[in-house]
Amino acid sequence: MARELVSSHDRAIAAFETEPRRLAIGINQQLVGSELPLLLRQMRDHDPKLLVEIRIGGTQDLMQARERGELDAVLVLRPEDRGKRGKIVFAESFSWFAATGWEPRAGQPLPLATQGESCRIRIEAVRALDRAGVEWREVFVGKGAAILGAAAVAGLAVALLARRAAPPGTVDVGGPLSLPPIRSQDVMLYSNLSDRRTRDALRVLALAFQ
Repeated sequence: MARELVSSHDRAIAAFETEPRRLAIGINQQLVGSELPLLLRQMRDHDPKLLVEIRIGGTQDLMQARERGELDAVLVLRPEDRGKRGKIVFAESFSWFAATGWEPRAGQPLPLATQGESCRIRIEAVRALDRAGVEWREVFVGKGAAILGAAAVAGLAVALLARRAAPPGTVDVGGPLSLPPIRSQDVMLYSNLSDRRTRDALRVLALAFQ
């Protein structure tokens, strides 16, 4: 009798792990670049029957969506509110990127592509430039690393990007232009998940980012 119960339990678990399942994940827009297809492919290979929903956005918006139950988990830069319980996944490094072969114009302020005044990374960037005595001018505003990277590739501006998100066609100009270093940012994982299947899938995604 006990053996039959164990067998039934194992069959129930196996059925649960192979049936379609939805996993909604929010990822900070600063972290997502050209490697996203590879990340998604790794999740598909891990669990082909998992329906993955990805939402890209700012930390605050994603945290609120998780609290409303719209997202199962979020991978974001550490929020200003440090009272929320999460797990540090890794520290993301940032640097200054411009198009290959791009050179600043003599006597002109450094042209910047940013996410706008509400962005914490922008605040870090301009504060560091001001401390270093580097003149700058905001010439492009867009949301997300992909858009800022596109502005850099187009030669419009220098963009402060997570190193992982810098697109092909850009180079790190922080050293050559003597731009100030930017401190790394903690990337936090907040999750509502409790079942093994989705937690395993989320772990695969988090490891792929590291």
